[in-house]
This record gives sequence, C-alpha cells and structure tokens, in this order.
Amino acid sequence: PSADGAFTIVNNGSNEVQQLILYDVTGRERMVRETRITPSQKETVNCNDCTAGIYFLVARSGKLTSIKKLIIE
Repeated sequence: PSADGAFTIVNNGSNEVQQLILYDVTGRERMVRETRITPSQKETVNCNDCTAGIYFLVARSGKLTSIKKLIIE
C-alpha cells in the first residue's frame, strides 16, 4: 500500500459528532470512528494498515453524508 494513504476531512461548520466508516470493496467494515471536531480542526484518516484495493469512506455529520472512493495501490 502507498504510504501517502492519509487524507483530511474538514468539519462542515457544526460541532456535531462525525462518524467515519471505511468499507472494503466487499462491503465489510474496516474501520469505524466517531469523533467531535470543531470547525477549525481537521480529522486525518490514515489508511497505511489497509492492503492494496478499493475502499469507500462514509462520513456522516448530522443530516449530511459524504462517500469517497479510495484506491490504495
């Protein structure tokens, strides 16, 4: 896996709990994290423990949901 598998999620301006779930391509949960970050703080997700493949990161905060596709080589 690539060593640069870390990326940053920026708060949407609220102080709500954010849930981050990483799924592999088969739909299995690989990581679940709940965190509360302030609007000026960033949350970094490190994927260095993942094997090469396709993953999906689901980020939920309040009523907002964002899904990002990750390809780790």
